[in-house]
Amino acid sequence: MDVEEMTATTPPPLPDPDPLASASAPTWFAQLREWEQPWRRKVIATVLPLLSPPAAAKLRKTAEQADETWQDLAAIDLDTLSDTDLRPARIYVGLGFVGFAALLLTLLMLYSHSLRPDLILADQIRQDWYPYIFSVCLGVAGMFMLGREAMRPSDSLDALDAADDRRDR
Repeated sequence: MDVEEMTATTPPPLPDPDPLASASAPTWFAQLREWEQPWRRKVIATVLPLLSPPAAAKLRKTAEQADETWQDLAAIDLDTLSDTDLRPARIYVGLGFVGFAALLLTLLMLYSHSLRPDLILADQIRQDWYPYIFSVCLGVAGMFMLGREAMRPSDSLDALDAADDRRDR
């Protein structure tokens, strides 16, 4: 792909997700890919001459990986995703919230104890109240997500999927 080809296209307007679109219409990810691709190609064509050859090669490889990722996303039909399919993603997001909150609390305590050792614990918490509360709330939100997934019986997920399939017919 040459520079002229990259810069010649004008991106279409951003697609509007239409839940009533027909099955033959392209998916929202495909429409978003068609909107994003010309912009990315223009940026790459502008930046490539400024980069060193190794960095330019890495940028080209990254652009190819972005094309492949968009192809994979465009192949996903959002209407066929069920609650069961999304369960691992919800668990990973909950674990991410809890882990990030623990990391933030650890860094906050390390910061407080190493850079302000003259303050007592109550004063350290008083000065870092908002980051402390943010970290705690993020961890609690993650725990709620994990708890909801743990309490949801797997057979009810199958029943919900079957009910959704019957309702869609």
